[in-house]
Amino acid sequence: MTIRVYDECRDAAAVLTLWDEALGERYPIHAATFLQRTAGNPNYRRGDAVVAVAGRQIVGFGLVEIVRPNAGPVEKTAYIGALLVAPAARRQGTGRALLQTLEDHLRQAGCERVAAGRGPGRFWTGIPEDLPEASACFAAQGYVSSSRVCDLLVPLGNYAATRRYQDRLDAVGAEVVAATPALLPALLAFEYREFAGWASSILRLAANGDLANVLVVTSPAGVIGSILTFTPNTGGRYANQVWDRLIGGRLGGYGAVGIAQSERGKGLGAAMCEAAAAYVESRGADACFIDWTGIPDFYRRVGAEVWRWHAMPEKAL
Repeated sequence: MTIRVYDECRDAAAVLTLWDEALGERYPIHAATFLQRTAGNPNYRRGDAVVAVAGRQIVGFGLVEIVRPNAGPVEKTAYIGALLVAPAARRQGTGRALLQTLEDHLRQAGCERVAAGRGPGRFWTGIPEDLPEASACFAAQGYVSSSRVCDLLVPLGNYAATRRYQDRLDAVGAEVVAATPALLPALLAFEYREFAGWASSILRLAANGDLANVLVVTSPAGVIGSILTFTPNTGGRYANQVWDRLIGGRLGGYGAVGIAQSERGKGLGAAMCEAAAAYVESRGADACFIDWTGIPDFYRRVGAEVWRWHAMPEKAL
């Protein structure tokens, strides 16, 4: 067996076949989703993915995501996006060899820590608890998890009729509106003040022609909240839509839920989430996916149920 750099033109079809063999029953994906998270990811560079080859057959695949800002050095924490081994090649050191090769690549790039899952171009939030073999593989290589988070799913179907929190918006004279170019400066000022890490996601949606999918809570005080939504018609397959093939139907989602600190405790976050789910439903979705949260009880208030729990392992390089 040898490990070599993944060739996105020559190897993509074989790796998609490997994915179906290794994870197709539990985590099937569309080819477009895989391609967007490799060659189509703006962070991706040649060398960020490797394959294990036995004879002429690809029996393993590993992918990292290094966040590469437009200016300045790479971010110090990188992410393992995927680690796949063919069933027939397991327990032979293939996964370990792939992981060690990827970690060496990260060290050379200047990264200091690595986490399993996560990342802006992620497949999984972390290591899903229904993949115990993956958890064991990472644990054996020194990855330690100190937190547990979940993804949730909101069934849609006349969801708008179930909304219960509109009165919370009315109480402060607020409304939920779709972002527009005219509203964008005030929205970005709010994000940089309250949730600086989310501004880039809003700009990405705007660049993809999906600015209207950012919902904004406005009041006499100005912008006091925002939430990102993803509909079946969005240009890209965002993190909330990776598992549409597994879940079935037309999948949407929402995330980056944020209310100004001065306005919290008034039920506005729940009202905004209800508005987001109703918006996603109005754009043709059958279900609404919420990824990466440690507060499932909050989302249960607005009709969500836990879909998967994830461990969040990482290690120093």
